[in-house]
Amino acid sequence: MSEMPLLEIVRVNGSSGATRCATHLAATWPEVDRVLVEADPAGGVLAAEWRLQSRPSMVDVSASLVTGRGEDAVLDAGVQETKFLGERLKVVCAPIGQPTAHAALAKVLAQNPNVFTPSDRWVIADLGRIAPESITWPLLARADAIVVVAAGTVAGVLALRAMAGLISAECGPRWAVAVVPDVYGADEINGALVDQEVHVPVFGDLPPAEPSGRTERRRARLAWSELASACVELSARAPLAIESGGSVSAEVER
Repeated sequence: MSEMPLLEIVRVNGSSGATRCATHLAATWPEVDRVLVEADPAGGVLAAEWRLQSRPSMVDVSASLVTGRGEDAVLDAGVQETKFLGERLKVVCAPIGQPTAHAALAKVLAQNPNVFTPSDRWVIADLGRIAPESITWPLLARADAIVVVAAGTVAGVLALRAMAGLISAECGPRWAVAVVPDVYGADEINGALVDQEVHVPVFGDLPPAEPSGRTERRRARLAWSELASACVELSARAPLAIESGGSVSAEVER
């Protein structure tokens, strides 16, 4: 049974926006069959923000591992349906609170990480903050494409530079950067990575969190759609960019 692609969204220390990025990408995704998975070991926010039920959630996904179901059915055990930006979405929420969320996700990763690559749909997963001690590295290694959200602040740039080498070593060229603009924008962050000899796509500045007016909302939706298409392209071509010796040859994009 073939697996569908897996897109993962993470953020570096001192940055926010991973959940916003994941939810907007899911809503503007070019493929109809997709599920948004909140796989943040620190705990979830979507159930509260979207006024969903606390269950089913990732807890039900982990509980279904012992039933002998196939991966597709195991993931379905945690799915709820909602509407966001006018689009119907299937979503698996993380439980609120770090202990429960961490335990549920750790169980799935230890027993059957194939749950995150079902045969019938894309998975767009929000993994929250990435750090050297994160339990999500095995899941990142399975991703077809990874978007690293970084704030355009001194703290955001320093954190991205500190993590860039580890991400490349663990995940190869399958990652790109999306910038929450602040003091610095996408061009400056791209320059900081190039100075460090890290050559990955920098997709550009993320749209504002709450665009005002019909025209701004339309522009923001178009920008999210373009980012979604860029993620699909990255997932299709990134594995081809690994040269002998594991060096990264992905072309830097703006």
